Amino acid sequence: MKKIILWTAFGIAGLVSAKNVEKSKPTKEKQETVQESECSESEVFRMRCFEYSMWIPCQDFFINDQVCWGEGTGVPTWDDAWNCMNENVEMAIFHFCGG
Repeated sequence: MKKIILWTAFGIAGLVSAKNVEKSKPTKEKQETVQESECSESEVFRMRCFEYSMWIPCQDFFINDQVCWGEGTGVPTWDDAWNCMNENVEMAIFHFCGG
C-alpha cells in the first residue's frame, strides 16, 4: 500500500512539473556546442537537486521536499538520494498518520 501511495505521489509531481516545461527547438549553435563539449569530471560530481511532493493519505495533502546529491551534500549518488526520498516519505506518513 505504501509503495502505491509513493508512486502516485511521484507520478503527480512528475505531471505537475511536466506542464511547466517550455517547448523550444534547439538552434544549430546550441547543438554544435553540446556535441563538441563532453562532460568533465567536475560536472559529473557537481551538486544536483530534485524537488518532489509527498502525499499524506490520512490528511489528504501534499508536502514539498527537496533532495540533493553530489559533491558537498553528504549524499554521493542518485541512488542514495532516491533512498533518502523513500525514507522521508515513510517518516512523513508515519508522523502524520501514525504507525
